[in-house]
Amino acid sequence: MTRDVEHFIYRGDTAAFRRDLRNLEAQGLIERRIPTGTRARHPEVLSLTPAARRLLEESRPIDQPTQRYYSGVVKPRELSHDAALYRMAQHERTEIEARGGRVRRVVLDAELKANVYRAWDQASQGTRDDQTKEQVADAYGLPIANGRIQFPDVRLEVEREDGTTGYVDLELATRHYHRAHLQAKAGFKMYVPHGDDLIARITDV
Repeated sequence: MTRDVEHFIYRGDTAAFRRDLRNLEAQGLIERRIPTGTRARHPEVLSLTPAARRLLEESRPIDQPTQRYYSGVVKPRELSHDAALYRMAQHERTEIEARGGRVRRVVLDAELKANVYRAWDQASQGTRDDQTKEQVADAYGLPIANGRIQFPDVRLEVEREDGTTGYVDLELATRHYHRAHLQAKAGFKMYVPHGDDLIARITDV
């Protein structure tokens, strides 16, 4: 959302943020949207245009050769939830960097699902049997609950202070989540929207 970009990237420098936003819009690199069903005062959501995505792909950092970029809006009804994922990831990034680590790559659930199901198909020759499912889920560090592989909303691939690598799985719970749903996501760091501006971590499910 616009407020999140202004807060995390521009550190509250509203003048610089608005100046750059106008410039990006003029170049056709940014689009603004209002999430369906939100209050009129609810801030806008920013999304990249296809031209912006191509520009990022052509100039990606050397240390992030596999980072995937997205443009446009895939599911308009889930826009508020999906936009909040950025805020959640930035909260976690701040904690990681405070411990001396850094985020090397951000993986959304759609990308992780595609990789897992591709590996499952290859390992089971398309049959997707339960034994192979468990092996693939374990290889990707994902839990299985009620016979289904559980995926986080966001996976942050991290380089720790000591040089080792790992990942942190994040889930943004909504008002539709119930206790069984939360328990199925055990092992993920759970966050929940709290008011208009904050995200709070769930510590007990």
